[in-house]
Amino acid sequence: MDQLWDRGDSMGTFRFHGWTVVEVETDTGLVGIGNVALAPRIAKAIIDQYLTPLVLGHDPFDYEYLWQRMYRSTHAWGRKGVAMAAISAIDIALWDLMGKETNKPVFKLLGGRTKEKIPCYASKLYRTDLKEMQDEAQKYLDQGFTSMKMRFGYGPKDGTQGVRENLKSVEAIREVIGYDNDLMLECYMGWNLEYAKRILPKLEKYEPRWLEEPVIADDIDGYAELNQLTSIPISGGE
Repeated sequence: MDQLWDRGDSMGTFRFHGWTVVEVETDTGLVGIGNVALAPRIAKAIIDQYLTPLVLGHDPFDYEYLWQRMYRSTHAWGRKGVAMAAISAIDIALWDLMGKETNKPVFKLLGGRTKEKIPCYASKLYRTDLKEMQDEAQKYLDQGFTSMKMRFGYGPKDGTQGVRENLKSVEAIREVIGYDNDLMLECYMGWNLEYAKRILPKLEKYEPRWLEEPVIADDIDGYAELNQLTSIPISGGE
């Protein structure tokens, strides 16, 4: 299926990601760990050259001040994308430090427990052979999942046949999990507004819990238009 993604219709999978691990060490020897997966080599350069001098020598508990210091100092060329990912890596490490210093899990520092259980869903189901997808969906059911998210394999460049293939994949998963379980649909920003408007009415009968990132994150007007067009909840901005 690699050739399918090579046509450039979508982000494909996250196989192109690497990782940079960020360590922030205090004068008492505690080490907080953060990470960044988006363009990690570029993020490392940003951290080494721009962000590290802004953080060194400060109290990690001044996390809001440090975040604002990093964000405002990179404002001319940052504000989103890899610069924000680099800031987040340090911010995660600071929170890790604070958790270790207070001997508490970070969620306790962020407001504490609000519920006893948190629902989760299986998130994979990349477009492969339809029978393989159905077997994978059955595996998640057997593991106790009551909701799962699948990926589309086709986009605007694949024309009418691609639309049919996308619908086939949704139908194949519904055949396995029925309608008492939730099914979410992931587009990886691989569609455009025209294509999304064309296929959305055809997807409604499958009752998806939501449709994720049909257009690029910056197309705010497109998201607004799609929300007005369909009863399917549209998610985006990840």
